[in-house]
Amino acid sequence: MNEHTRDRLLVTGLGLIACAAGLVLASQRGTWTDEAATIFAVSKPLGEMLRDIGRFDVNPPGGYLMLWLWGKLGGSLTHMRALSGVLFGLAVVLTYALGHRLVGRAVGFLGAILFGIAPLSLYLAAQARYPMLLTVLLLGATLAVLNLAKSGSTRAATAWAALGLAAAYVHYFSAFVLLAHLLFLLTSWKSLADRRKVFAALAAMAALYLPWLIVLAKQLLAREAAGGGEHVSFYQLLPLALVYLTQGFSYWRLPSFWREFVHPAWSFVPLLAVLPFVFAVGCGLAKQSEDRLTRRLLAWLTVAPLGGFLLASLALDLFAPHYFLPLLPYLCVAAASGVTWYGRRARFLGSVLAMAVVVIGAGGAVELIDHPDEPEGWRPVALTVAAQAEPGDAVLLPNLAARFCYLLHKTDELDVYHTTMVAPGRQVVAPEMVDQLLPLLAARYRRLWVVTYYPPRFDPQQALPKAALHFGGLQPAHMYAGDERVGLSLLYLRRPFAEGGFARTIVFPDGPQHPAQLGAGWYASNGSSWWTAGEALAILPAPRAGEILALDAYAPLDLLGKPQPRIVAEIRGREIELPVAESGIVRWRPDALPGDADDWLPITLRCERTFKPDDFFHDGDMREKCLLVERLGWERP
Repeated sequence: MNEHTRDRLLVTGLGLIACAAGLVLASQRGTWTDEAATIFAVSKPLGEMLRDIGRFDVNPPGGYLMLWLWGKLGGSLTHMRALSGVLFGLAVVLTYALGHRLVGRAVGFLGAILFGIAPLSLYLAAQARYPMLLTVLLLGATLAVLNLAKSGSTRAATAWAALGLAAAYVHYFSAFVLLAHLLFLLTSWKSLADRRKVFAALAAMAALYLPWLIVLAKQLLAREAAGGGEHVSFYQLLPLALVYLTQGFSYWRLPSFWREFVHPAWSFVPLLAVLPFVFAVGCGLAKQSEDRLTRRLLAWLTVAPLGGFLLASLALDLFAPHYFLPLLPYLCVAAASGVTWYGRRARFLGSVLAMAVVVIGAGGAVELIDHPDEPEGWRPVALTVAAQAEPGDAVLLPNLAARFCYLLHKTDELDVYHTTMVAPGRQVVAPEMVDQLLPLLAARYRRLWVVTYYPPRFDPQQALPKAALHFGGLQPAHMYAGDERVGLSLLYLRRPFAEGGFARTIVFPDGPQHPAQLGAGWYASNGSSWWTAGEALAILPAPRAGEILALDAYAPLDLLGKPQPRIVAEIRGREIELPVAESGIVRWRPDALPGDADDWLPITLRCERTFKPDDFFHDGDMREKCLLVERLGWERP
């Protein structure tokens, strides 16, 4: 067996091991907010998904489209995550190919190993999200731009344009790596094999991406902020980024991997553990080849993407770990290059440096595997509720994003509620709605399980835990797979609660959504009427003697003569189609209600969204709606 064949077998084996690791972790790890929201988004029909991305998201559609296509092969959580696992194996192979092309085979193998054991890689290899797809596309584009610079072939120019454009349609932070490509081409201008091909590729990418910039402008104007990163000060930014990249999510806490070996007070150990990797990256920029093109490309890939990301993080408060992944392969190649360069000059010290870099990365990987429910821990919460809850209980979550996470791990039949947002598109818990919701649920359910959220910005007044404790909340006996670093806490409320409830005809507050929302359904207008956007749940108290149910509503009609919308009310498990007049008016007074009478009557309304608000007529929520409910309650005939 010659060396080339042996190398191909070895790198294929590395890719398969990485793929297997991603698939194993996919079945073991708990979910988190962004992942659950992504799975919810790609579960919609294609047209609705693309419309929602353009209106309510700040990301391009490429990653969602890939997951939507993958979801057609299966819908389980493990299956949705498996795509990232497969791409992880491919990313390891491409990292080897890049290191081999830039420096040599030893750098390729070591760079692939460093990327494969990095805790950030393993974490995102088990996520139903875009980062691993973006990483693969950018690695392919980087190999293509190097080939374009050296050969000037049409094939290389086409590959660079196609892969770079695809990456830009997956996430905007692809710009940091593409910027490194541009700087490489500009600083190598006189050495390029065919400058016209470079111009053609750039022009093609610009022309095909220009239409999306209009959508991007609308996305930014429609939202208050661009994303969900944590605020980090200027002095913490670079050290914390390096700790993320080399050891995973320690958040300035001493990882348990080190606690067994050092004194607990030495919390600076994670920062010191960064130094071997930083030293190796610095050595990697040393001259190792007479090929100026490869040296220049490695230098730009090492410095420009990380520098651009850190500046953007400061400017936009977008510091979040999953944004780092596309930058990691280039830093791993640079570190591998530095280890081999240093090893040629001092073999023993080079071996020590290699071992330090590998052991520190492996320590972060062990930390990740030992904490499968980090960072949010929805799985142990769902398992705890399922194991300890009883019939007649209900679950209260802080917001819609929390609901997505919880439902992915839910194994019981309990009803689930969540507190709503102060304004459309926000996730902040509204304290006044917590105060209204708890008495309402207390009157209907035997016991209420309350989950409080760990990012303080989502519940800045700690409304949920305060209200839960006020009503006699207790911690459950234990949490399944408890993790001291998981930020969720779980309380349950026991009867008797404080007395209270709503009037017999529900009056909706002026402006904010109603607190008894299930899913994305209740949208209040400026009066007592309210919109539905596909599905809404109302909970009415039992009627007095002689009262009947009354529903008055209006379904906006399309001027182009589309058929009347179908509106269905589900009461006690039975669906009833409501009459809709030609004018769109819905007036319903049933003679009798299905099922047995109870203290409370849940009514679910479902309809196809037909009304699209515009700039002149809207109630603060630009999402499509289908039914304006003007009255829902009891009346005497």
